[in-house]
Parts: sequence; C-alpha cells; structure tokens
Amino acid sequence: MRIIIDGDSCPVIEETFEAGRSTGVEVIMFCTYAHFSPERRKNTVLVDSEYQSVDMAIANELRPEDVLVADDIGLAAIALGKGARVVSSRGRIFDNDNIDRALFQRFLSRKARKAGRRTKGPSKILSADRKRFQMALYTLINKDKRK
Repeated sequence: MRIIIDGDSCPVIEETFEAGRSTGVEVIMFCTYAHFSPERRKNTVLVDSEYQSVDMAIANELRPEDVLVADDIGLAAIALGKGARVVSSRGRIFDNDNIDRALFQRFLSRKARKAGRRTKGPSKILSADRKRFQMALYTLINKDKRK
C-alpha cells in the first residue's frame, strides 16, 4: 500500500505526509512543474503541465490497495476502478456506492455552468475538515493493515 497525492491543488499535503510517516506507509505526491515545492523533492513525481497530465500519471501508477488523496471526482472513479481507495481533502471517502452520485453531481454542475449559471466553488478548508480528513485517511490505512 502507498498513499498517492494529487498534489496540484491539495490543501492537506502536510497532514498526508505526517500520516505516512506515523504509519510507515510510503507517500508519493504527483504535481506539475508549476506546483513543485523544493522540500518535497524526494517524494514528488513531476509531470508536464499539459491538461490532465497529473491525472494520467496517477492513473497509470495506481495499484490495488493504494490510497489516493484527491478532490477530482473523475480521477477518483478511475482509482476505484483500479481497486484503490479514495479520500477527498475534506475527509469524504469515495467508494463504489457513492461515486456515481458524485459523478452525476459534477455533470449537473458543468451543465449549469455551460448554460451560463454560476455555481459555487469549494469553500475554504477549515480545521474541522482537516480533522475529518485525517480520521478518514487513518481509517483507510488501518483497514489495509488489518487484512
């Protein structure tokens, strides 16, 4: 098992690396050159800045039992199809029972934006969101370790 981070817009990078350190699970962050952070050099995979480059690199790297940290619903669906587990930065665990609803909601939001309607973006991440994320991430890590 590894923890894979979709790092271009992830607000819980520090919490994820801390979880990896405390549990002994390898953490790998994927990001574009534009989002590179020098302190992450060892555990960072840099990819091209082209559209969907990070998502495609992650999709190619994912293995069953990996844990993906991502807010991208499409990438979450791909990860679930590959047998990985997925948690959002706000602690929502995606699984085969709720991913279809999330994809449909994403579709409706895109359709509304295309029709000229305004949709809300995500609100600022709060400390309660970070705690919920940490609890969900540790739940997924420990689920694998109990097997």
